[in-house]
Formats: sequence, structure tokens, C-alpha cells
Amino acid sequence: MAKRNGRTLNENVWERAEIDDCEKKHEDFSPLMLCMKPRMVLLLVVMTFQWFINSLVFFCLSFNVGSWAGNPFLNNALSGLVESIACILVVPFIHKFGRAKTVVIALVISGSLLIINEVLKFAFKDSTGIGTAEVVILLIAKFTISGSFNMLFLYTAELYPTHIRNTALGVTSAGARMASIIAPFLLQTQSKVPWILPVVLGLVCFLSAVMASRCPETNGMSMLCTMADAQHFYKMHRKMSKEYKLALNNNNKKKFVMPVDGVPKSAPLITEEISI
Repeated sequence: MAKRNGRTLNENVWERAEIDDCEKKHEDFSPLMLCMKPRMVLLLVVMTFQWFINSLVFFCLSFNVGSWAGNPFLNNALSGLVESIACILVVPFIHKFGRAKTVVIALVISGSLLIINEVLKFAFKDSTGIGTAEVVILLIAKFTISGSFNMLFLYTAELYPTHIRNTALGVTSAGARMASIIAPFLLQTQSKVPWILPVVLGLVCFLSAVMASRCPETNGMSMLCTMADAQHFYKMHRKMSKEYKLALNNNNKKKFVMPVDGVPKSAPLITEEISI
């Protein structure tokens, strides 16, 4: 296949593959490995919080469509439409701006719009066009949070090494399941104090954005394979992100890979991809 595609493989390619395979067979894997390293525990807490907040805002907006001004059937259709569009448009966005920055931008926009909407309703409560403005603002908030929420599936998977990836995704996404349960009960508070829930959701969106801004950026990075790879990446991710941006500016399409033994070298490695 390599010969037909005009590619040349080094003689030690298969030897390296056999060595890596033998080393991986002797590794012991356990879900408890998620809680054995401080950086991994912190990342687990942060990502669970991200899932919880994104899901909470998403479901509060979705379940509350019936209380928006105008036709509830039309509002529900528009809500589903902007959600579908967001899931499509987020794909090129995360490749251009990165995963973490996408989450931060989406949370800031959603949180700002939720608070702005309440301010406008209070300042222009007698205006005839405030109902239409409310629907437009909330649809934009739903659009941004939908993209961020759906992108978390990819981002979380890229943050963890292969043998605990499914476990990490299951644990962190449990935060979203809890939020979907809590959301209907929180909406009942609007019958007494209508403005309190949107304002609180807006504020926690800002808090979540701050936490997301400290998360490692995985855009352009190779997938993590071992715990050693993950620990090295968590420690060096900021320097690696800078190197990756510099490589893009120089039109260098090489990808970052981790050292085989996971031990940090003098600088993050950039090696050529093997194509066949």
C-alpha cells in the first residue's frame, strides 16, 4: 500500500510498533487511575462542572420555550432549528479557534445574553417590541450553548488517554445528566422571582468560562495513549499550544506527539507523521 501511494517507510517502523505493543500489554488499567494524579483529579472536577453548567443552561432554555413571548409552537421549532445549525457550525469553529476557546466564547455569550435579556425586560417592560427581542436574544443564547454542549463530547475524549477515555467521558458527562434532572425544578422558581434564575445562570456561565480558559487545548495535538503521556501533556500544554500556533503560522502541517516513555524532553516533540 505504501509503495502504491508513493510513500517510503523506515526500516524500523514495524520494530517500533512491536515494541510499543509489547509495552502496552504489561500496563495495568483501572478506572481509579482517574483519581491518582492531582492534575487529573482537578481536570476531572473542572470538566464535570463544564458538563453540568452547559447542560443546565441548555435544558433550562429548552424547557422554558413555552413561556417565551409569541407562538409557543413556532418558538419550539426555532429552538430546535438553531440547535441543529449550531451542531454543524461548531465543527469548523473548533478547528479554527480551538476547543477550550470555543467553550469560553460560547459560555460568555450565553451568560451575557441571559443577563442582558432580564435587564431589557426590566427597562422596557412596557415596550411592544420587548417580546420579539426576548425571543431573538434567547435563541442566540440557545445557539451558542448548543454548540458548546455538543462539542464537549469531542473535547473530553481528547483530554484523556486511551485506556481511561470511556470512563472519564462517562464520569464527566454524569454532570450533564444531573443538570437535566435539576433543570425542571429550577424553572419553578420563576413563578415567584422571574429574574433570579436567568441571572444566576448567567453568572455561573462566567465562572465556568473562567475555569474552561485554564483547561488544556487539544486542537492539533495527537491523541493521548498512556497515563505518562497525559501527565506530560497536562504539565506542558501551554508551551505546546504556543508551538502549535507557530507551526501553523509557518504553514507546517506536522502534529505534536508525546515521547514514547512519557518523560518530558527539553521541549515538546514535533515529529513527522508516517503516511501510507
